[in-house]
Amino acid sequence: MKSERQMAELGVFVHGVLAGLHLIGIAYNLRKRNWVDVVAHTGAVAYDIWAVNKHLVQCQECFKTE
Repeated sequence: MKSERQMAELGVFVHGVLAGLHLIGIAYNLRKRNWVDVVAHTGAVAYDIWAVNKHLVQCQECFKTE
């Protein structure tokens, strides 16, 4: 069970960092008026936020079983 919890915590960290980097990409591409990349980064950040939520739910379930 501990390894599942650690994997969920790692997933939260990794997807959180990726979401932050994609937000920087959105800001950069907005400034450059590169709309295709803005849309691509927006989709990627939406997925990363969804994944962070999924991993947080997994973390909560691991705490309940301990």
